[in-house]
Amino acid sequence: MLLSLTVVSDVLCVTVIQAQNGWGVTYTSTQICALKGSTVEISCTYTYPSRINDRDTTVQESFWFTQMNGDVPVDLRTDSEYAGRLQYSCSDNICTLRITDLRESDSVEYKFGFITNQPGGRFTGSPGVTLSVTGFQVQMSSSQSCKIYTCTWSQLKCLSSCRLPDQTSYIWYKNGQKIKEESSYSDYFYPPDSYSCALKGHEDFPSPSVCGHGQTCSRVTYTDRSICAFKGSSVNISCTYNSYSTYITSKFWFSPEHSLQWQNPSQPEDLSEDSQYAGRVQVLETERGRSTLRITDLRVSDSPAPISPPSHHANFALLNTRSINNKAPALHDLILDNTLDFLLLTESCQQPNDFFSLNQASPTGYNYICKPRPSRRGGGLAVIYNQNFQITELTLPSVSSFEYLPFKALSSMTVILIYRPPTKHFLPL
Repeated sequence: MLLSLTVVSDVLCVTVIQAQNGWGVTYTSTQICALKGSTVEISCTYTYPSRINDRDTTVQESFWFTQMNGDVPVDLRTDSEYAGRLQYSCSDNICTLRITDLRESDSVEYKFGFITNQPGGRFTGSPGVTLSVTGFQVQMSSSQSCKIYTCTWSQLKCLSSCRLPDQTSYIWYKNGQKIKEESSYSDYFYPPDSYSCALKGHEDFPSPSVCGHGQTCSRVTYTDRSICAFKGSSVNISCTYNSYSTYITSKFWFSPEHSLQWQNPSQPEDLSEDSQYAGRVQVLETERGRSTLRITDLRVSDSPAPISPPSHHANFALLNTRSINNKAPALHDLILDNTLDFLLLTESCQQPNDFFSLNQASPTGYNYICKPRPSRRGGGLAVIYNQNFQITELTLPSVSSFEYLPFKALSSMTVILIYRPPTKHFLPL
């Protein structure tokens, strides 16, 4: 999937004019910072003498380049590294280079040149425009060790060398699964878990995963997050992986797009056993910690399809826990024993920034959202859910007479968990 999102910041917004006897190139910016996977536009204007030696000047060729072949600039349109990602547009002596699906290898200096009908009538704007393509990095700060358990309380920030708006939204992932949409993320972090982030609307290009506690955790890093291939061709999808546990019981590739066909929606199924890929899938492991999925005879159906409402029903349960403390193992078993997709909890009595019991209660393949009562003891709401439902928390007007936690599952189901304390004279929250 190619993204059309443009995320660019001008590090140095200065007009630079390269002019000699009427010949010149003016770049809008000399330095541009852009995010990996985004789109950038590099613009300039150019001038030349309208007439030389009684001969009218006309432009025969204009181009952008980054390299020279001897004394001849190499037009970017002939560079295979930019195939399908370039667009030139020129009008009234204004030219723009548009590059989509930016890669870190695109971080070079770009120059504009043009050739006229005059003898020796060629000109290059030098120095040109320096493009820096960067991704995101997770930075851990405010770290504090847990007193009893092997964990760390930390705050994570999603950072980029590009200047972004102050109100930028980020998507946070735990073990590859979306968990939150916040500017920063705070939680208790345990040794097996890894975390990454991505710019909202730009989820195909997340940051590298970092361990929440210690230096060793379970994580998977994909070589490419977006691949375009022709129908009928073959494709290699590669990743590196490591495990917190020294012993890996199984490893396999799967497609979340096929989750509705699994016998258990919370248990991924090996792609090599999927009848749609019969005879077309091969897993290669040439070295420890690296895996490559090779799919041959590609079909249109191998591409991700828009998410549609699930054909299977969703199993809900509602429980007034009267404090989830010391009940986490029982809640964990309740979910698995009854194959619940959603366990809605009231009176969680969860303290703000205390997620230990919810982490314990959530089985593998499940996550949670929560809303502790901020100002008084007791109360609090939480939802433990099957990650295949891709939860999105909703924002509704605030109220003081009851607690509520609204969310949307996929795009077809809206749920609001409401709790009103059983008291005649209810104090505002």
